[in-house]
Amino acid sequence: MKLIASPYSMTLLDRHVVCGASFAPVPFERARSSSACYLGGKVTGPIRIHRGPIVGNKYRLKPASQQEVSLYLFVGESVCAIQHLEDALSYSIVLKMFKPKTKSEAGKLLEKYQSYTLGQAIKFSKKENLYFEPLLKVLKELLADRNWLIHKSISHSRDKWDLNIGREKLIQRIKDITKRALEILQLIEEDLILFSEANGIDMSRVKAGIRKNYFEH
Repeated sequence: MKLIASPYSMTLLDRHVVCGASFAPVPFERARSSSACYLGGKVTGPIRIHRGPIVGNKYRLKPASQQEVSLYLFVGESVCAIQHLEDALSYSIVLKMFKPKTKSEAGKLLEKYQSYTLGQAIKFSKKENLYFEPLLKVLKELLADRNWLIHKSISHSRDKWDLNIGREKLIQRIKDITKRALEILQLIEEDLILFSEANGIDMSRVKAGIRKNYFEH
């Protein structure tokens, strides 16, 4: 039996993992609450990992370098920007689609639409014609980069990073995603302001708050 440990693809050989034959079978209910070994779809016993020369008591991950710390900070900043964008999109969908009359009504609707992924929100917005095509276009373009950022930006760049290939290019791509997410966030805010004003709502205080947030230092 072999186990692969991500992200370093470290293989634990048979002599480090003793499983099954030497242990009495355990009920499925017990197995679900503790580490257990599955062979042929059956629970055969708990997994016991014997510390050997590969995984020992002194095994430690190498501390991140300063450049790696910077990379993680840029990824975190970009994730924050995308989350703010996704949240603004869910508010916009609720307000434009349903025009709730009370805060409690809006809150109930938000519980549903805040659970949408960015892809689901874009698909729903297109179906309901909530935005002009140019805004949908930039949202779709960001979706591809958002998925790369969340699922691949670190793991799929590991080999080149370790060889010091394209580090600055990787960081710049992440920074560009952050910039575009914030730009699209502003477009959604502007669209919602125009929608609200068209429905007779005074947005002067909101616009003043946005100007202060974006332009006053």
